Amino acid sequence: MFRVQSKNSLNIKSAGLIQPESLRGKRIIVRCDFNVPISGKGEILDTTRITGTYRTLNYLKNSGAKIIILSHIGRDPEATLKPVYEYLKKTYKVTFSEELCFPDCKKTINNIDNGEIVLFENIRQHKGETENDPAFAKLLASLGQIYVNEAFSVSHREHASIVGIPEYIPSFVGLHFQDEIDNLSKVFEPEHPFLVLMGGAKFNTKINLIEVLDKKADHIFIGGALSNDIYRARGLHIGNSKVSEIDESVIKKFMNLEKVSVPVDVEVLNKEKKNTVKPANNIKEDETIVDGGPETFKILEKQINSAKMIIWNGPFGLYEDGYDFLTRKVAKAIGKSSAFSIVGGGDTLTEISRRGNHDDYDFVSLGGGAMLEFISNGTLVGIEAIENGF
Repeated sequence: MFRVQSKNSLNIKSAGLIQPESLRGKRIIVRCDFNVPISGKGEILDTTRITGTYRTLNYLKNSGAKIIILSHIGRDPEATLKPVYEYLKKTYKVTFSEELCFPDCKKTINNIDNGEIVLFENIRQHKGETENDPAFAKLLASLGQIYVNEAFSVSHREHASIVGIPEYIPSFVGLHFQDEIDNLSKVFEPEHPFLVLMGGAKFNTKINLIEVLDKKADHIFIGGALSNDIYRARGLHIGNSKVSEIDESVIKKFMNLEKVSVPVDVEVLNKEKKNTVKPANNIKEDETIVDGGPETFKILEKQINSAKMIIWNGPFGLYEDGYDFLTRKVAKAIGKSSAFSIVGGGDTLTEISRRGNHDDYDFVSLGGGAMLEFISNGTLVGIEAIENGF
């Protein structure tokens, strides 16, 4: 039920399958990524990363395992998983442990029945997690007898609960993690025409991916703040628009690639906060680019409709400020297309979840940076830890 596949979808060292009859009464550590957005009132705004673990949790629960969930939430080490606990207990019998304190935490685990869950508080409250402290990893491993990684979205991080635990106990990937591997691996041998749509704001996180996909894609569209970097490298005025903190010389090698395009028209905001749509090569010094325009969408719509495979990562405007015209139009067009579609990235997930149209896409990746790194390198440190571990 749990296996691992390599880059290019070829089998590598497999830890084998976990049979349900062998799980009864066993303590199973499941590393989840419950880093979900929380409102000021403590309400979960998007539950996708939680429900994405349910197939694995149900399999373990129905097999009679004792389930130990480790996760983090937010960037603040003091952030709490209590809202996640409140959500989980609607579906499962869950005990919430506010501290990961040895040996008391082992007593908590021993007190639950088969098929029940212990959710420990934000694991990043411990420095040993992000520092990948071997001693801390060994302590974590001592909580269970088997480890399952169901946190694809953070498996590009060399943290103790990702790469440390597999050194000490038998380790596997979860069912959604396996789906991530299987579906993202299709990018290595894509159907053509293959269209890549890339947005967001951090060009340095996309460089390797653009280089890899330039060899495979038929067309690469770069939007959002990323396109501002290319305008600037081409010598165009971008006014007060957001750009990446990266050397322009790095961008220049992408600005004239035949397969790469950027918005031909953009929505801009002037100093009086009035917005208008205009050609991308006609930006004034007091204007800020906030979104792509309708002419750009017309071009993209044709490419989307003719594509056989599409991968989309990142919004195309100042999405968080409500400038989501191009993002909304692209999302809808991809959902209607007959192409095999893969979408992912935190803000992309938010857009899809807000509109409740996950089923319009062939695969929704829960990874942002992990998705990009897997496609770029064909693996992740979390995968390699399982391949090379206990």
